[in-house]
Amino acid sequence: MKYNKVYIDTNVIRGCVRRRPDFSPALLKAIHRQNLQCITSIFTLLELWRIEKEEDFFFKMVHRGYDLNTILRERGDPRLTDSELNEINSRLDKFFNEHDYITPVQLVGDGWQFALDIARTTNVQPADIIHLATALGEQCDLLVTNDSPFTSQAKQFVKRNGYTLEILDVERAEAALIGKEAKQK
Repeated sequence: MKYNKVYIDTNVIRGCVRRRPDFSPALLKAIHRQNLQCITSIFTLLELWRIEKEEDFFFKMVHRGYDLNTILRERGDPRLTDSELNEINSRLDKFFNEHDYITPVQLVGDGWQFALDIARTTNVQPADIIHLATALGEQCDLLVTNDSPFTSQAKQFVKRNGYTLEILDVERAEAALIGKEAKQK
């Protein structure tokens, strides 16, 4: 399949930010080399900042010797210092500066009603509904996520409603895009 516009889910970007071994930067490099339009949701940015804060808070509390019950009880008020917040901002800002071809977009107009329609007809989780509604609303050809339950439920919705959006995990998306590059050479 020919891709022109790719939507990247939060977990894919987070894997790249954290340099997890199962999230090769080859996918993002292939998207960039092929001049594909690459988007994510403004909601992705909110999720990334929240997740990074939670993780930093968790590690800080573990390092200080707090037990799991205390950590879970206090995670709603992480009390990160300005320095800790600046470290998170630097980490995420660096990623988005290095990958400035990833464009954050937002649901507009009928997008929120479309998201509500997805919620009413699927078991997709609310955060993932925003990703799916954004990818479909932006007429993406490919949505990349490593969230298996989301993938399964979103594929059912896409098929049932006649959309052409392909939904792949990082490994399959890399194979599709890098394989495409090899064939073009």
